Amino acid sequence: MSEHANAVTALRRAEKLESASWRGSNWYVRFLLLYGAAQLVMAPALVLGQGLVGTASAVGVNTVVIAALSVYMARQRTLRRGFGVLHGAVVGSWGAAFGLTAGLGTTVFRGSPSFAVVATLACALPFAVAAWFEIRRLA
Repeated sequence: MSEHANAVTALRRAEKLESASWRGSNWYVRFLLLYGAAQLVMAPALVLGQGLVGTASAVGVNTVVIAALSVYMARQRTLRRGFGVLHGAVVGSWGAAFGLTAGLGTTVFRGSPSFAVVATLACALPFAVAAWFEIRRLA
């Protein structure tokens, strides 16, 4: 086989691998949407729940969701370039929003429906924005 034929074969293999990687990375959109949807339960439960029951239910839901989605994430075969930076930014911004929700929602704004709405949106926003960017990138 000539050098030219070898190069063409190698490029075709690289193209197939890249295509499979792009197709396989859409799992992250599902991950983002599911965890973002979980915020619709966790944040209001934390703010509107009564004392220990509200806190325990929010922490319980969070623990189950994180465990399930971590198993889901670990089973995925492909990670695109830059995944770690994006995921770190999403989780970091969610952590800041959820930390503020937990701190303010269990002390200053406990039982406030308007704060629960704002906190829920703030906690879901990082996942929604990242999912939107991922969907655009995959299109």
